[in-house]
Amino acid sequence: MTARNRVAAFFILAERGLRSANTLLQAEQFEDTTLFVQQVVERVARALLTHAGIPFGTSHNLSQMAEALPNDRAGPGNLHRTISGVSA
Repeated sequence: MTARNRVAAFFILAERGLRSANTLLQAEQFEDTTLFVQQVVERVARALLTHAGIPFGTSHNLSQMAEALPNDRAGPGNLHRTISGVSA
């Protein structure tokens, strides 16, 4: 699978997860909602890392993923704070 296809696959999975999180939120299943939201953020971070050509392994640590992104990919320092906030 090419890097471009992996990026697309991560975004497809993230979109599905977001729909699932929304369904759970509507059912007021908040703990399960947060688990799906965390997975969505992880999949988007993996897509960004893959797009940037940065290998990341199998860790699920969102802070480490954000730190691995080059500053120009993370925006003005906001991505790291946002991802860290989700994983807290």
